[in-house]
Amino acid sequence: MISRSTIGIGAVLLLLLSACNERLPFEPITTTDSDWTPSIALWANDYQRIEIGIEDPPRRELLRNITSYVFQIREDRTGEVVFLDTLGNYLPPSYIGSGVVWPQDSWPVLQYSTAYSTQVSINYHAGDTKPSNSISFTTPPERGKVIRRISIPPNDFSDILSLACHKGDVIICGGNGRLLKFDTTTGQRTMLNNYFYPPSNLSSQSEYQCLAVIGDTLYTFYENGSSAQYTIVAVDLNTLAMKSSPKVSLTDKRLAQIISAGSSLYGLWYSDGIEQIAYIDPATGTLSSVLPEEPWAIYTSANMVSDGKYLWVSRNNSFNNLVVRYDPATLQALDQKHNPVFSSNGLAWDGANFWVVDIETRTIAKLQLSGN
Repeated sequence: MISRSTIGIGAVLLLLLSACNERLPFEPITTTDSDWTPSIALWANDYQRIEIGIEDPPRRELLRNITSYVFQIREDRTGEVVFLDTLGNYLPPSYIGSGVVWPQDSWPVLQYSTAYSTQVSINYHAGDTKPSNSISFTTPPERGKVIRRISIPPNDFSDILSLACHKGDVIICGGNGRLLKFDTTTGQRTMLNNYFYPPSNLSSQSEYQCLAVIGDTLYTFYENGSSAQYTIVAVDLNTLAMKSSPKVSLTDKRLAQIISAGSSLYGLWYSDGIEQIAYIDPATGTLSSVLPEEPWAIYTSANMVSDGKYLWVSRNNSFNNLVVRYDPATLQALDQKHNPVFSSNGLAWDGANFWVVDIETRTIAKLQLSGN
C-alpha cells in the first residue's frame, strides 16, 4: 500500500524536475550529425563463416541517429554481393558497444577456399550513409565432410543433449524429454520414450546429460538432489524396460559423464576443473581402476565417446571445432581432427564414423573427419 507521505514526496519531485531547464544526466542525448565512419576488423574466419568487430564504437550521442548497420559480402570471383541489414534482427544500434557485429546466427554460409571482401555501411536518419573500410579474406579449405544427414522433426527438437549408436541406429535424448531412435539407413524415426526424464521430485537435474550403450542396454544417469550421489539408469533397448538403478557416490566430485567401452562402463568425474575416469560396475555402482593417477584437465568433457580403443572428445568453439583423440590409459591427447559442423552438439561412434547433432540445421550428422 502506498502511503500519503510517499505520494507527497513524489509530487514534490515532479515539481522539482519540471522546474529544471537543463537535461537530466540520464536522459538520452541525441544530435543531428552523422560524422562517424566505422572501422572494422576481421576477428575470425573459419567454418565458412566470418566474425567482424567494430574497433571504435560510435559516441553514445550518435546511437539514436543510426537507422541500420548493413553488411556487404562480395565473392571476388563472381562479384556477387550479399547484403545483411541487422536493424531489429541481429544488432539494434543500442548494442553496438558489445563489439561483435556479425554474424550472431552465422548466415549466409560461405564457400570453402574462396576469396571474399566485406564492408559495413552505417545509415543515418538524415539520409547519409558512411561506409567502413573493406576487408579481403579467403575462407579455409574444406574441413571434413558431412556424409549423411537425418532430419529431426521440429516437435522432437529442443537442445538435444546427447546421442549414442546402437545396431545401425542413432538414439537421441532431447531437451524436451523425448528418447528417440533413428534408422541411419532409412531415417525412420521411432519413439522410445515420450517423457524420458529423471523423477520429477529431483529438481537439481531435469535432463539426462549423456547416453552410453553396452550391448542392448542404454545407460544414463542423474544426480540425486545435490548430495553428490548419482543414480545410473539402465534401459533394455529390446523391451524398453528399466533395469536395476545402482547408486554412485562421489565425495567433493561431480559426475560429468558415463562412457561405454566394449563391455565396460566408465565414469568421468571432475572437481575444481580437474577430471579423472574410473570403471563403474553397472550392477552395483562401485568405482575402481581410477585413471590417470594424476588429475587431468579437459574441455567440454560431456561430449566423450570410446571407439573401443581410444577416447574421443568433442571440443566446441565457434570457429575451431575439433574431435580430439586420447590414450585411455594416460589420458594424453594424441591427435585431433576437424569437425565440419559449425554448431555441433553431442558425440557418438557407430563403429566406423562419428555422429553429432547439428543444432543449426536440426539434423543428425554423420561425419568424415579430416586434418590433424
